[in-house]
Amino acid sequence: MQAPLFFIFTFLAPLRLIQCDDLHSHDHHGFPHQTNTGSAFPLPTPPSRRRLHAHEKERLQKDWDDTKFGSVAYPQGHPHYRTGRRLQIASSQFEPIRVLVDDSELRDDYAFSPALLDYAVNDLLPAAVNIVKRSLRVIPVEGNLLLPRACGFRWSSVEGADPSDPDLCQTISLNYNTCGEKTGIPEDHFGKTFRCPITPSQCQVIAAGTGLKQTDFVLYATAKDTQVCGFGTVGYAGACMRDQFDRPVAGYINICPSRINGNNDPFLWREEVGFILHEIYHSLGWSGVDVAFFRAQDGTPLSPRESNGRPPRSSDENLRYQAPDSVLVLETSKGITNAKLKTPKVVEKARKYFGCDTLDGVYLENEGEQGSKYQHWERRLGPFEVMSPVTSEYPVLSPLTLAYFHDSGWYRSDFSTAGEMMWGRDEFTGDGCKFVSGPCVSASQQAEIESTTSTSPWCLARDLSLCTQNRMARGYCTIGVASGPLPEAFSYFSDPTVGGSGIFMDYCPAREAYSDGHCTDEASFLAEWAQEGQAHSPTSRCFHSDLIRTGFQFVGEPSPMLRGQCFPRKCIQSGTLADGTPVYGAVEITVNNGVLQYVVTCTASEAGVQKTVPNMSGSLQCPRINTVCFGSPCEQGGVWKYNRCVCPPGFIGKHCELLDQHSVREQVPNGYFYDPQDVTLLVGKYYELSPTIQGPVSSYARVVNLPDGMWIEPETGIVRGVPTAQSDCKVYTVKAIGGTANEEARAVVLIRVVSSAADAPTDPWEDCPVFLEGVDPPADLPTPPPTIAPPDDGIIDPGGPGVCIGNECEVSTTPKPSGGGDDKVDWGGGDTTGRAARRGAEVARTAAALALGMAVSVVWR
Repeated sequence: MQAPLFFIFTFLAPLRLIQCDDLHSHDHHGFPHQTNTGSAFPLPTPPSRRRLHAHEKERLQKDWDDTKFGSVAYPQGHPHYRTGRRLQIASSQFEPIRVLVDDSELRDDYAFSPALLDYAVNDLLPAAVNIVKRSLRVIPVEGNLLLPRACGFRWSSVEGADPSDPDLCQTISLNYNTCGEKTGIPEDHFGKTFRCPITPSQCQVIAAGTGLKQTDFVLYATAKDTQVCGFGTVGYAGACMRDQFDRPVAGYINICPSRINGNNDPFLWREEVGFILHEIYHSLGWSGVDVAFFRAQDGTPLSPRESNGRPPRSSDENLRYQAPDSVLVLETSKGITNAKLKTPKVVEKARKYFGCDTLDGVYLENEGEQGSKYQHWERRLGPFEVMSPVTSEYPVLSPLTLAYFHDSGWYRSDFSTAGEMMWGRDEFTGDGCKFVSGPCVSASQQAEIESTTSTSPWCLARDLSLCTQNRMARGYCTIGVASGPLPEAFSYFSDPTVGGSGIFMDYCPAREAYSDGHCTDEASFLAEWAQEGQAHSPTSRCFHSDLIRTGFQFVGEPSPMLRGQCFPRKCIQSGTLADGTPVYGAVEITVNNGVLQYVVTCTASEAGVQKTVPNMSGSLQCPRINTVCFGSPCEQGGVWKYNRCVCPPGFIGKHCELLDQHSVREQVPNGYFYDPQDVTLLVGKYYELSPTIQGPVSSYARVVNLPDGMWIEPETGIVRGVPTAQSDCKVYTVKAIGGTANEEARAVVLIRVVSSAADAPTDPWEDCPVFLEGVDPPADLPTPPPTIAPPDDGIIDPGGPGVCIGNECEVSTTPKPSGGGDDKVDWGGGDTTGRAARRGAEVARTAAALALGMAVSVVWR
């Protein structure tokens, strides 16, 4: 780079000519969104139809030097502008993010397959984008979004330019109109640019285009079979253009065309939507690199900025830029460096989730190549989290990921859209603090881990069949012997070669699902399993059992031996917690004994009790109710929150039973929400809150009582009325009914009622922050319709009061297990006829140095 040229003008601040980083020559590599292939165990898992992303990689934006920065038009009241004083953020400024998917090049890329094009454009991308729109809010762009042209060389103040000032370019970057694999972005998408080739006082104006209507973020989608795709990559994404406050305003996603299936298999669909959502969140700014660009709620950068407007460089190239210790800190122990994110909302949500009041941050992934390390949540703490480095069969958008965005200063997250995981919750670990900071397995945990009623995700016996921790699948233990010593930080036994097979799990021995063992995956069910009374269905879960019909026997296995088996189950509710979460007192398990569908009932006090079934030998062990009823009555990994199902990525419907695809969206109500949905109202004023919804609707109804004086119009869904009494911020649930099967979509509205404007919230980041002044009640105030209790939907106490939120709910979202034994059962080994051959390779990767069938000797350090 040539030496900077300095120019001093009496009518301008001191300026210098600097070369913009994006003109530098940089390799734009693809980086792995890893699975368990990086391991000291030499035998990998063979490819499988059920492991869509068995060797999945992604490409994160390695280098911020490829990012274009520039100015975007915002309202005058935008709090991040540098004015004579800081402006208070008006809570009403935050609105659901408007995402535009530019699929013009994607359509050309998929010209070879109209079916895949239809699947990507009408099913896959909209399903993921819909989640983004519901989960994140931004201060909207004023008018049309006009993208910044990147300078090749630009004039900049020596002290650092005001981010609200326009860029003065000496030259325009050669790649200003590229974004990922998208090339030739139309000139119409770009804003006004000043090109000043000689001095910053003599500029040419490149006129602005018309821009992108009703857009806060544009995603350029392509499907190019690049060199990166040749290594098993499913796709990759990143941000390519940011506004003057560092928020991404343009990003890209490239889908490797041969890696997307384009079918209606619910199991593969769920995984593919989770992958697309993961990549879009990266393009919106989720990475360890981005945290150095976070801003406070008033817009102040949390990291000091250099003359080019960027934070200081980090000594760790995986982070690239240095964030202050109050945001992210590096900790080294036993040769392993961990990055811990310490922002306020992340800490708050982590403490609640793990049940540990002393947590001061959440670890980012410490393993993998550049692009994985520090660019995701630590997988050991949440392998099902959508921002884990490894794709999951049950992706969950947890409060942790929404907290990350909330703390960025660019977004306000809607936490009512967050799902939940069993993994790591204190209800199932017993001690969330130890789970996060201590070794995953220890001698003191051995008895609990080895119990067949254990709720631990870890395991110690390399059995051929057991239940995964979330009871969604039959599986096996990944414990085995490595070809050499494991890293000291991940050595849990006296033999340093013993451990789990997954590097991203820190070599913790975990319960891993068989590729054909998922209880909800009806396509993988084998006829021979019917002799064991098993069935795969949306309501099925894994139970420990050795049931088999009379006249049949397990071949080549010791008997009796409890193993994982899948049976449909129905959870019987016994009460409701203060936050609306149902409490289950029993579970009914359906077993097909060859004569009838026999129902085994287990109560909460019977955990560990063996139950028999007529016409079958063996027994079924009663589980801890909270493990098999987690999320009920929602299916597909959904959870019940605020009197409605929060569905996992890719699913809609009252119980998350429907695929979120365009052919389904046209037939049932979906996408139901209110904007604003978190409001503070005045006693005695009149209000109308109007809904947004897709699909056919025949009527609307409340699920819980609305604030006194308010009701929902059955025909229009408008929530209206005159509040008559003060109330705290609470969650109120309503529903839309429609379609040929009277399917439901449910929405929540957060409402606080105050007596005067002086009591309205001033902090836009608290609950119910949007203050609406309302109007005087009209003389012809509509008469509320008769109060009709909604039909019983299987949940106790329909039509009850609004649900408390935040610190007002000092209750767990999942009931603690009550009673029950911890019968110790020798798991043994072996498999039913035919299964051992199919699964041998899967188990072999966890025990490459062991003879099949040998037990691993567990001796603690």
